[in-house]
Amino acid sequence: MEEDFSVSTPCSSIAVDSVLRMSSAGVIWGACFGPFDARRLGLSGSARASHIAKTVGQCGFSCGIFAAIFSFTHCGMQRYRRKKDWVS
Repeated sequence: MEEDFSVSTPCSSIAVDSVLRMSSAGVIWGACFGPFDARRLGLSGSARASHIAKTVGQCGFSCGIFAAIFSFTHCGMQRYRRKKDWVS
């Protein structure tokens, strides 16, 4: 039983969903890792806050970009093969 890909969820919707989820995970990771890294570097005050904010932003952005590339590639492979199985 094959699924009709013309009526399935669009790749863009899948990508947006995964980007939001993974960006949130990246922000949480950055919020946990940022203070640890700032303490390791010996930062305090506004330099520490700036470093933590930069780490949160970088982690969230990096995870979001990864999720977008992965989602579009995965969805594109499924559409190209016209199959939804473990290979794609």
